[in-house]
Amino acid sequence: MIELSDLGIVVAVSDDSVLNNNLLRSKTHQRSLVPIFEVRGALSASLAYNEGLTFFANKKAIIFVHQDVYLPEAWINNLLLQIQTLKPSAWGVLGVFGKNKQGMEIGQVWDSGLNRELGKKFSTPTPVETLDELLLVVNNEKELKFDPELPGFHLYGTDICAISRSSGLENYAIYAPVVHNSKRVNSLGGSYAKAYGYMRKKWRSQLPLYAVCSKITFLSVEYHRIRFGLAYRRVLGLLPIRKNSSKNPKTIAKSMGYE
Repeated sequence: MIELSDLGIVVAVSDDSVLNNNLLRSKTHQRSLVPIFEVRGALSASLAYNEGLTFFANKKAIIFVHQDVYLPEAWINNLLLQIQTLKPSAWGVLGVFGKNKQGMEIGQVWDSGLNRELGKKFSTPTPVETLDELLLVVNNEKELKFDPELPGFHLYGTDICAISRSSGLENYAIYAPVVHNSKRVNSLGGSYAKAYGYMRKKWRSQLPLYAVCSKITFLSVEYHRIRFGLAYRRVLGLLPIRKNSSKNPKTIAKSMGYE
């Protein structure tokens, strides 16, 4: 059984103002309910998170969360209740938003980049193929590791879910809404394209694989359609300027009924 003292939180930090205005506003931090390990200057998410796995080697479950995520007041208790419904030996990774094998979105979060709520309420943990990187909970008793060769800060959620699944474990979306004070995604090129290429090669025997923003396939038709569609709209000035949300996440959480 996993209890409060069995948890640790890991966050990769690139902007202290974003961290302070979001994750560190959470009651989880203010009440020192769960220790937080901040990783700075990492070359990739996988390297940062593996550092967190080492730091919290004695913890049973580790929460990997973006710096721009706010955890509502009862979030930790909600997480523990959800975990209690699962067999400890059966799960590898949990998250708050993902896609199942049919590509259906499962979860519920507020996304400031899109200025709307994603998903809908559900009751019990639901099996998924992939999970959004905004928040991942890894079963540390299964000794899962992030791939240090995966470049950048994209698709590591899809990768760790595939690693977990290859170890015979199931991954789940849980009903534990959060506020993601994110920037809008305006490009799937650059570092995302590098991560996509790496994933397509690494998991070629298991394609197709769903990711939250695209679908990883051998021909990459859907990915290229989304990528160049975004590029076309960006050139025409049809996409909003990307910037960190200044919205108060606590106010959003209250208005959405998350706390």
